[in-house]
Amino acid sequence: SRFHDFEDGSTQDAPDEGYFEQHRLQIRWLLERAVDLGRGDPQPQDAPFHAEEIVWLYNECGLFCLVEGRLDAAAGLFHVALRAAERIEAHGEHGALWCRIHLNLAIVDIERGRIRDARRNLEAIRAVEDENPILRILAHGFLGLVEHLSGNLDMAQKVYTGVIEDLHRLLEAYPTRMI
Repeated sequence: SRFHDFEDGSTQDAPDEGYFEQHRLQIRWLLERAVDLGRGDPQPQDAPFHAEEIVWLYNECGLFCLVEGRLDAAAGLFHVALRAAERIEAHGEHGALWCRIHLNLAIVDIERGRIRDARRNLEAIRAVEDENPILRILAHGFLGLVEHLSGNLDMAQKVYTGVIEDLHRLLEAYPTRMI
């Protein structure tokens, strides 16, 4: 998370805090600026971002916190992103935003040792039938990690094997396209 140099060893123009932290701070600034601009009674044409972009910014900021090991901050930002996504997605329906944010939140929960919370989020993602198959496969893979961390090594091995097979099938179905 503190990476800030190039192969030539030059750090003259590199930020002291590292590129990840610099990017996180820039996203944070964008969010704060959007909130400042959104105060009052703005007209739709005055809004600096669409609602989906605000959700993306909160999620992105949470991801950078996760990469840097700021797990509580990451979880908080993912929860804010989820609240913002609720205003966009149909009530009671779990769409792409919801699934992606919950996957990130599940990873934070795993890192924080909150295995039950992670399992609940991952199983919820897997239950969304019309979600992107790669996201469902990733959720299943992280469920394998949950089993592994819980000491269920045989079950973890079965899940890992199934996920690898699913990924191979997906790759065969879309050989020339990035998934």
